[in-house]
Amino acid sequence: MQIHNIEEKLIELLDPFSGPKIYKGNLLQERSRQLIDVFNIQDNERLLIYMDSGLFSNKNGILLTPVAMYYKSGRSEKRISWRRMADIGPIKRRNKHSITLGSLILYFSHSDVSNDQIVQLLESSRSMVINTEAQRELSAQPIVDQMRAVCSEYVGNRSYLAPFDYNCISENDLQDRFPGYQQHSTIIFLSFSKPGKVKDGILITETCIYWKALWSAVECIPWELVAGSHLSRVNDKIALNIGTTAYDLTDCELSVEELIMILQSLSRIAAQKAEEQGSSSAPKKWVIDLIGRAELPENDGLIADALFLEYICKKHKFFISEFYPKHPLDEKFLNREAFRLSKNEKVIAHFRTALGKKEEYGVVITDIGIYIREPFDHLFPDAFISYDNLALAPIDNSKSRFLLIGEYKYSFVHPRKFASLLEDIRFYISCLCTVPEGIEYPYDPTYTEPWSLPVRGAHADSKRWIVVEDGMLKGLHTTEELQWARDSRQLDPDLIRLWSYGVPSWQTVEEALL
Repeated sequence: MQIHNIEEKLIELLDPFSGPKIYKGNLLQERSRQLIDVFNIQDNERLLIYMDSGLFSNKNGILLTPVAMYYKSGRSEKRISWRRMADIGPIKRRNKHSITLGSLILYFSHSDVSNDQIVQLLESSRSMVINTEAQRELSAQPIVDQMRAVCSEYVGNRSYLAPFDYNCISENDLQDRFPGYQQHSTIIFLSFSKPGKVKDGILITETCIYWKALWSAVECIPWELVAGSHLSRVNDKIALNIGTTAYDLTDCELSVEELIMILQSLSRIAAQKAEEQGSSSAPKKWVIDLIGRAELPENDGLIADALFLEYICKKHKFFISEFYPKHPLDEKFLNREAFRLSKNEKVIAHFRTALGKKEEYGVVITDIGIYIREPFDHLFPDAFISYDNLALAPIDNSKSRFLLIGEYKYSFVHPRKFASLLEDIRFYISCLCTVPEGIEYPYDPTYTEPWSLPVRGAHADSKRWIVVEDGMLKGLHTTEELQWARDSRQLDPDLIRLWSYGVPSWQTVEEALL
């Protein structure tokens, strides 16, 4: 069992519990020696929380560790491991003075926490520990066994889990229908035909998926493609989108939603094994759905200068919402949970849509990436685009009503204007990624005095530059603007450094304006 992992998750579960007679952290450490003697704590078990139900001393109550629950009430003492608690039966509130664990009765009454809360805590804790242990045991198995374990609950009249009973389906038929089929690596066969018939269907194997629909040729879909694609139901059809391709599911025994769950689980197992073996060849996934974003470690990726991003957003005035910067982006104007923003993520701007709950939809720009949530059903997911990906992702703004980011399509009233904003942001991010010392230059709007320019902007083909003045980021300017600032003596060439696409390092004014 991975104790450190379990400790972290248990500590999260215990976070809401507090009160004069609930001991955690430093308060618990002060009493640890006495509690270890009173509860007979086993060696090397870390104390996580103690809920004291005694009147005068720390001699009754419930104490939790990453391994077990300790209980003491008068002469009654119990140690119940989380693993044993899985087999002990349901956990229920008996009355306001006691709870039951299967046939066991624990007498417990506390002024700071109700027995309903204790029941919920114990149930959540044992479920979490059991699931963590089950995942660890499963990950140690061969990849074929892991995949078969995932699919085992979906066996039905026309869904056959490997190894197959060849009294039900014919191995020769499988080999004829699905070239490359190998018995030892097969996971499950989802037939589109009558029970016992092998004509059309989905044959899932360790390395790929064979998909044979009615009147169609067999298609082979590698797990790398599944892992790098968004899976969704085709509107008004019984079909599944894998990336930009729709696959028919008209006669499948499973629903589209069930199949999506299976494929997502199996693709994660395949990707994990490929990564362990150092052989992952999955295509780059430019856009991550918000569920996937929530699973990423905090601060995992490039963090941009928040003030400089704010400067870029202000250049594109249409993008700044009417509530920004007049009002703080608090819960009333931005629902952080809906966008799954991390705790320490700094929000730069929020462009709100005109439909639905405005605080839950739109585009949010933060210091680590861009979030998109649309207020209506669509084929592509609510998205998170990290700045690492934005610097390289293909963006197509040639359409009048939507923007393509990688293989994903999003609707905007002014897609070209939004693409222009993205282009400025990715220009800045490319500088950070290309020039090693680029990230050392901060931006301070109170320090930077803007140049007095006759007309901002330039021709579409004008080259743009990131400008650093005296070790501080100054802004984004075109070649024409630089020439005007130089000719009007508004810049000191000795203090200015410039970067643009195609140059390996910072340039002087003379080098840039040759």
